[in-house]
Amino acid sequence: MTEAHQLLEYWNNLLERSRLTTETMALAIPAKKRRRIKSSSLNFINLFDISESRYQSRRFMVHLLAMKLLLQTYLQNRVSSMRELFYRDVAAFGYDQNVLNEALLNMSFVTNGGVPEDFRVFPSSKGLIYGGPLIQCSEGSCQKFELKYESDAILVPNFHNHLKIDTKIESIILFEKDSIFKTYCAHVKNNHLMLRGRHVFLTAKGFPDRLSMKLLKAFVTEQTEVPIYAFVDSDVYGVNIFRSYERGLGEASINLKYTGIFLLDYKEGWQTVSSREVILMISLLRQLTSPNPPDSRIAYESHLLMKQELSRGLLLFKKAEMNAKENFSKCERTLLTYLDERVLRVK
Repeated sequence: MTEAHQLLEYWNNLLERSRLTTETMALAIPAKKRRRIKSSSLNFINLFDISESRYQSRRFMVHLLAMKLLLQTYLQNRVSSMRELFYRDVAAFGYDQNVLNEALLNMSFVTNGGVPEDFRVFPSSKGLIYGGPLIQCSEGSCQKFELKYESDAILVPNFHNHLKIDTKIESIILFEKDSIFKTYCAHVKNNHLMLRGRHVFLTAKGFPDRLSMKLLKAFVTEQTEVPIYAFVDSDVYGVNIFRSYERGLGEASINLKYTGIFLLDYKEGWQTVSSREVILMISLLRQLTSPNPPDSRIAYESHLLMKQELSRGLLLFKKAEMNAKENFSKCERTLLTYLDERVLRVK
């Protein structure tokens, strides 16, 4: 039996023993053997004896469980996702995916990064990507994926090494909602001759996940001058999603531009804001009104536009949301027309 298998068996026994204790995670760990105890037995001590709080005990058990799941995936020679690991023992992670993510992140810091990927565990693929007329991306000497206007959108692929884009991209267009993304991509697929150059369309279905952000950063790292245009709702949630992209891109966010939708330009999507949203809008507006504005001209203009939308929303008690229906109604055609005007304008 290899050392890894022995370690895995030990952790399994340890976790089973901890489950037999109270629900407060009174985890037991083995102490040194004493001479008067037979060699086949172990003397266990309670983790509370060496921890300062029950919270520390819980964190310790969570990290042990995360390491056990990583080892199981590695020894079984299979590829898994972080979401799949979470669902293997939801109760142990307190029904919160972030608890597992934090444990894996801590392990990455200890080992100088790459722990999940080294054990064949990757982020779940949530986002969608579409583009054309022909964009080829490769990882090392192998082609990873290609984008064509004639094809359908694909899930954001996972990659481990440096991603190389073989063709120059004119722009990257982000959508907050996947329903709007799918509707507009179908529209582009049927009318792609109106677009000149190569363009990439991306959605993370709300707030950007790790894999979508990783792919977006790979694009801007490979082609540093490519502009990024973000279409989000004119409400506090859309502004927060845009800011999440800003934080995720870091220095590369100098090419990220807030493109709409704008409250006064799309009255078909008007809805009344709730009292809770008013409080959130006021709080976010205070955050944006900082004494140190962004250095980049594009970032500064984007911050002005976000403040403009929040201020208008507070004045009118309205927000504008992009909503696509299954049937092409008059409202949806108006939305497609609005997006066409904005997309063709940014080109």
